[in-house]
Amino acid sequence: MMNKYFFLDNAHIELDEHIERVFHEPVKHGRPVLAPATDIEGEVCVWNAPLPTEDGRWRLWYIGQDGDNSLPLYAESEDGINWHRPNLHLVEYAGSRKNNIVDTGRHPSGRYEEMVLAPNPSWDGVSAARYCGLMYKGGAQPIGLFPLQSHDGFRWQPVGDPNHPVILSSDEYRLWCDSEHGLLIATVKLYGHSMDVSGAVPEYGRQVGLSTSTDGVVWTSPEFIYHADAADRQAGAEALQRYAGDPDYRSPLYCNPEHFWMDVYNMPVFPYHGMYIGLPAMFQHSGYWIADESSANQDGLIWPALTWSNDLTHWERPGQRKPFIALSPSTDREIYDNGMLFACPPIQRGDELWFYYTGYRHSHVMPSLLKDTGLDYAQERVSSALFLARLRLDGFASLRASERKGAVLTRPIVVDGPTLHINARTKNGEILAEIRDADSGRVIPGFGIGDYLASPNLRFPEEGERTRLAGPGTRRVDEQVDNDAVPFSGDQVDAVLAWRGGEDLSALQGRAVRILFALRNADLYSFWFSRML
Repeated sequence: MMNKYFFLDNAHIELDEHIERVFHEPVKHGRPVLAPATDIEGEVCVWNAPLPTEDGRWRLWYIGQDGDNSLPLYAESEDGINWHRPNLHLVEYAGSRKNNIVDTGRHPSGRYEEMVLAPNPSWDGVSAARYCGLMYKGGAQPIGLFPLQSHDGFRWQPVGDPNHPVILSSDEYRLWCDSEHGLLIATVKLYGHSMDVSGAVPEYGRQVGLSTSTDGVVWTSPEFIYHADAADRQAGAEALQRYAGDPDYRSPLYCNPEHFWMDVYNMPVFPYHGMYIGLPAMFQHSGYWIADESSANQDGLIWPALTWSNDLTHWERPGQRKPFIALSPSTDREIYDNGMLFACPPIQRGDELWFYYTGYRHSHVMPSLLKDTGLDYAQERVSSALFLARLRLDGFASLRASERKGAVLTRPIVVDGPTLHINARTKNGEILAEIRDADSGRVIPGFGIGDYLASPNLRFPEEGERTRLAGPGTRRVDEQVDNDAVPFSGDQVDAVLAWRGGEDLSALQGRAVRILFALRNADLYSFWFSRML
């Protein structure tokens, strides 16, 4: 697998000048791609991204809500936009087997029948089950997740002890397969005050735990890995105030600043070119409502944020705590992802990453509580659906320069391929690259950009010429460098950079270098060296 270098943080950056880091949101498709359409779909939500088939189709396992029953359902698609619900004839429900209910080995008669699944990393095509799953069982203690396995994704069998969960967890959990490392990744909702989990802190409220497995049967004990921090809470409080004051956006029913708080509802995690990306569902509490005499819950808004890690344990996040996928305005009845959003890991479709997510019309309240509000949207039969948002490949963050030329000098990296590639976009601008020896800092002959950025020396009106001592364009005074770079212009997710001598870097294979990227009116998303065939 090639080593791609991204710009979510400064991990690969030594110096930069006149550069802005920009985090990008996916572009929404608009109307739902899968909305409730049958009697067993009062609501629909999705906890799994679709999985591809060998013949190019897409398979989707999702959840339908029929009253108090959560039903595991199945659909498939040729294009990822238009979904078909086949009659599986597996489970009798409401007197009929003519439905798309998946057989989990349990009769669908309870609030929590949500199932998450992933390909089995140990599947060999013959003996092991092709899919692994997890299902929550509440009520009796201890509560938690129980493993399932299936050969076809339609008929599932519980494995392990039916009386003891393999993972202690509350009612929100996600699952993904890291095929490169042969690992199943489960992220679960934890409460520090109610679960014996290492590192969990009650004051964080809902927080994220991690459990892993190589076979879907034996799982590690969950360990605390992620929680909302003070910056999250400040951003959430400011967002709640904005939404409460904007008639075009959904406001929670209960909005009391004294009760503003934030925690993490769930966090899908997926591997991405040697790192891990997380999409924590940030829950902005806005106030409390009383469901009955014995229970209460928080109202509030929920949307996915962005976080990343190299080891699944230590997580970084943007300085500005903005949504990764934001709530839509409530001015269009057919686009109703207005109150809560829950995202899935993406699937790659060509040059894009497709993020499927559940969008809810209402905030974190029971739909039944809306009936007495008199609000127009409380009368809508459909309260949630499956939506889609698209992001440029590698498009989580970019380094951007304006008309004023900017530069980025990388930390030492090893040339491990014969060509240098970038994912970039320019608008009446260009990108050039200079390759320098990692130890001496001198430009390697034939790979310079000359004085494109600035002269080696700076001239001051009163003090005369002075050696340029800082910045990524700095060179030794005695170093004469030609401009050999061929500028890149355009919009490509995979462009090969070149110099006057060509694009071949074979002579530099295995050598430690620093790359100086010079940008004008451009966004640089990632770079990498191609692999030898």
